[in-house]
Amino acid sequence: MESMFAVSPSTERLGFAQISTAKALALAAQIGGYAWWYVEVHDAAQRFGLTLILFAGSVFSAEYAARLRRGEPVTGLQVPACNLAVYERTRPTGQPTAQLTNRPTQKLWVMNEYPEAALRTTDQSITVASSQLSIEPDGSLRINLHERTTLFFGKPGPLLRGQLRLSPPQIVGPPLLLGQSARQEAHFWQPLSLCSQAVVELQVDDEPIQFRGAAYCDHNYGSGRLEDCFARWSWAHGFSEDRRVGAVVYDTTALDGARHRIGLLLPSQSSLPQVEEYFEPPPRDEPRPDGRDFLWLKVPRALSAGTLRCRRQPGERLLDAPFYARFGVELSDEARLPGCLLRGVGEYLDLHRFRRPSLQFLLRYKTHLAGRSDDPARL
Repeated sequence: MESMFAVSPSTERLGFAQISTAKALALAAQIGGYAWWYVEVHDAAQRFGLTLILFAGSVFSAEYAARLRRGEPVTGLQVPACNLAVYERTRPTGQPTAQLTNRPTQKLWVMNEYPEAALRTTDQSITVASSQLSIEPDGSLRINLHERTTLFFGKPGPLLRGQLRLSPPQIVGPPLLLGQSARQEAHFWQPLSLCSQAVVELQVDDEPIQFRGAAYCDHNYGSGRLEDCFARWSWAHGFSEDRRVGAVVYDTTALDGARHRIGLLLPSQSSLPQVEEYFEPPPRDEPRPDGRDFLWLKVPRALSAGTLRCRRQPGERLLDAPFYARFGVELSDEARLPGCLLRGVGEYLDLHRFRRPSLQFLLRYKTHLAGRSDDPARL
């Protein structure tokens, strides 16, 4: 079958084939460890947005956290999960030719947590139950999805099936160390593609969801719990309108207040990503968050790393949870890309709040414990 994406024959290992799952899975195999593979896709027509995460160790699992609190030696390999959210900008009812609304709404949600036997891995593929992320011979990325959607109170909903395909990046950079806990548990982030071409073909029952656009893809993994290393975690990515420029900004705060900022800019498809890192000691006085447009959190209105700036966009709230928020953003770098705006998605995580078992318990309302012997939706 002919590849749908153009690749360069000069690279020894093409595109996503430059990476391996081995190091991430080795850390996920530690008690409290995790690895996740993240994909964000935005429709060229600006109607749909999609976020997908496959976990070998769901960091947002209330059950995983509870088992660790009880002293069980549970690892990330025992807690696989699949998370998918699709957002849609709709037209006013009865006006098929009207302009799409500015604010996206959640069209569907999947948060399925599986038993240990559901996770199957190779050097270049991750399978969770009936969903699989794998690297193709041409270096492109394919994700096959077969999941029940998740309704409130963790009930299984309609069946979702389909596929995502991402074009190969020219260069995949090395993992970057985000932080290390007092027990020397390390946490890594590896950007895999700042700007790939993407094709999405999904179907929920009889309704198709199909679009093309730009995709961001990365990979995080660590040998311990996030909340044992970080107090707060912010990041955002974006694309230019022509889908040729991509950027990411990371801003993490350790438990002692020290900050680590990373800026990553891909100025063109033919160039290497430019990386900048900044380390700041703990401040004398804890700064107060400057944003309060969410129900649960004071989400910062801006992030920065050097000349790379990110601003949260009003009316672009995608997810509002007790310790986690997702939202639309605009990034810019007037020093290196004057006049160029990059639009995308940001996230904010308050790990002090996540430590509270009472708030973790609320996760059960949006998580389905799938694949168990008593599960009515076993696939």
